[in-house]
Amino acid sequence: MLIKQMRSQVMSIIIKAAKYYSISIDSMPDASRVDRVTCIVQYMPIGGQKPVERFMTFLGTEEHTAQQLADSMTSFFADTEIDLKDCRGQSYDNTSNMAGKYNGVQALIKRENTQVVFIPCFGHSTNLVGTEAAKCVPKATAFFDFVQKLYTFFSASPQRWKILKSHIPDSPTLKSLSQTCWSARNDAVNALYSGYTGVIDALESIYKDANEKLEGRLEATGLLRKMEQLEYGIVTCFWRALLNRFNNVTTALQSPHLDLNNAVAVMRSLCEYVAEMRDQFDFYKEQGKELSGCQDYKEAVSRVHIRSKRLARFEGAGADAEADLSPKDKFRV
Repeated sequence: MLIKQMRSQVMSIIIKAAKYYSISIDSMPDASRVDRVTCIVQYMPIGGQKPVERFMTFLGTEEHTAQQLADSMTSFFADTEIDLKDCRGQSYDNTSNMAGKYNGVQALIKRENTQVVFIPCFGHSTNLVGTEAAKCVPKATAFFDFVQKLYTFFSASPQRWKILKSHIPDSPTLKSLSQTCWSARNDAVNALYSGYTGVIDALESIYKDANEKLEGRLEATGLLRKMEQLEYGIVTCFWRALLNRFNNVTTALQSPHLDLNNAVAVMRSLCEYVAEMRDQFDFYKEQGKELSGCQDYKEAVSRVHIRSKRLARFEGAGADAEADLSPKDKFRV
């Protein structure tokens, strides 16, 4: 209780001395799977040259509705005697309950103080763009699904994980994906790229192991066949480069020393980098050949199927044009 009272007094004195401040809240499950909603305050200290960011508290909320989050935040500031009327800025992610124009947290706070300017989080905006763009491409969705299945396959058994470790002693182990954090996807793809050959060897070892259950051997075979395809070699190299750049930009955007001008410049450089990648398909193709050990596309080496006219009729006018493309051009598109 004494520590809690001291914290309230110190926070109140510091914020009141600075007078004006901005707020930010975000949530993240902890190791015990309990969702923690953090409340952060940014302010300019007296005589200071740079703004200061301070963690205030974990807000108590049972649900993540905009009204409950806003009520919890306003109650906290009232209890610590920090005037919400002195708040001049708020920054959250772009989820609807936070950034909603009419009923989001930012809108509810604005009703209490019309001078609070809402600025969406640059890092989260970048994350959303990358996530939604990837979802638009079936091959990208299939690739990330494959990366997750690969991790799940090895991590499901201590014996399999031991085999994997023995084949990639000098490379990072496979990582699980995250639906919200693209830095986790960057780690996962980097780990796959670094240990690509070793993972293939580990899958072959499991497939040939007579003591392994048939189900596990068949699953290893399916994963192995995909890794030996040129297409999976190309997308591994491509996403490694793209996610590395995304991760660097996101890290830069989280720097406390970054100002708005530099943030805009960083975002523009990312846009230019992504645009330039469109013309580098042949470069990633050569990398993919070296990584996968395969020299041609799956469609070029597999059996030619007769195209169904009935399906073509429902696929639209561009279906026939796409069917006439070479395997390389089709995959590049």
